[in-house]
Parts: sequence; C-alpha cells; structure tokens
Amino acid sequence: MTRWRNLFAGFAALTFVSACGNAPDSQSTRSLLKSLFELSRTARSAPPQATLTPQQIEQILAATPNSVMLFTSEKTKSQAPIIQIERNLAYRTYATGGRQTVTIKNGFVTATRGLGGDLMSSEIDQSLALVSRRSAGQATRVMRFLTGDDQTFEYNFDCVISVQGGQGGLQGMREDCRDGETTFINTYAVDRNGRIRASRQWLGNFTGYVSLALLRD
Repeated sequence: MTRWRNLFAGFAALTFVSACGNAPDSQSTRSLLKSLFELSRTARSAPPQATLTPQQIEQILAATPNSVMLFTSEKTKSQAPIIQIERNLAYRTYATGGRQTVTIKNGFVTATRGLGGDLMSSEIDQSLALVSRRSAGQATRVMRFLTGDDQTFEYNFDCVISVQGGQGGLQGMREDCRDGETTFINTYAVDRNGRIRASRQWLGNFTGYVSLALLRD
C-alpha cells in the first residue's frame, strides 16, 4: 500500500469505464491510469483510507461538465469530490458539497476556505515553475495561515525540488521545504505537458496533508 495508490484507488474503475467508451482520448486515458498506478509504487506507505465508489464518482462526473478533482484528507481519513465553481486566469476555485473551497493554480493549492486553519494566500510560482518543467532546483514559497485568534501567520519556506521516478509519461516530483523547525514534503505526478495529474500537499498544521487527483480537467 502506498500514499498515492490509496489516492488513485477511488477513481481507477471510473477512469477505466470512461476509457471503454467512445471518447477520442480513450487510449490516452487508459495509458494514464496505468502510469498513475505504476508511479504510485514509488511513494511512501500510508494507512488505508475510505474511498468513494466508482459508481459514485461516475454519477458526479455525469452531473457536471466542470473540472472535477478527488480530495482526500489524511487527517480525517475522508474523501470528497471537489467541483470547479470559478476561474480567474490560472486560478481555479473548487468546492465541496459543504461549500468548503480550495483554490488551485496549475495543480498547486494556493488558498482554502472552510477547512479550519485555512491557507489564506500563498506565493508558489518558483516551486510551480520547476515542478511543471519537471526540473530540479531551489525555490522559495510563502504560505499565510489563519490562526485560532483570527490572525494571519506567515511562513517563508526555502524549498528543494527534486526529480523522482517516472513511468509512462508521468514524472514524479518532490518538494522539500523548511522554515525553521517547520518542514513538509510535497509530491507531484506531472505529465509531459507539465500538468499535475495527482499530488500530495501540506496545507498547514491544522489540516495536514491532503491528496488531490484530477478526474476531469
């Protein structure tokens, strides 16, 4: 069992069902699914998580033409689809059924609302540029979180981006960041076009790590 393998399990069957249809990208979808599973084997192990059934995910995709992602919280062991409700240039805002929102820029989470201890804003362009190019290097990122007394606390992280294992056009990328005693490690699966198809990202001390998987762009 791996961190990413658990993430992909919830939507694997649905992707297969889509691939068996008449969509013009059936072969690429099938190939991508195989690559995601192979790449996930390089990630570290994690406890099992509850997943949505393929039938539930299929119903969600059928109900909306919008972009859909699968959002999994390691802290709560919960999983939910998030659907795009707004777009502002490169920034897409996704929402759960409970109106919690996650704002994403080309695969990187830049803000959250309604999760508790929210990520109010961030500056991630240096890390994003390296990860999207599937290149190693150094970067800085800023993350501003809401504290329990409604104040904003800012982290200034120094990050190292490294290239990990790859499979079938997907490249694993790792982001190691530190600000004093606070550290985190994010991982990304990036396709040949620089698009992040799946990731595991740290969203602060309160929320912890979440996994994101792109079901429909």
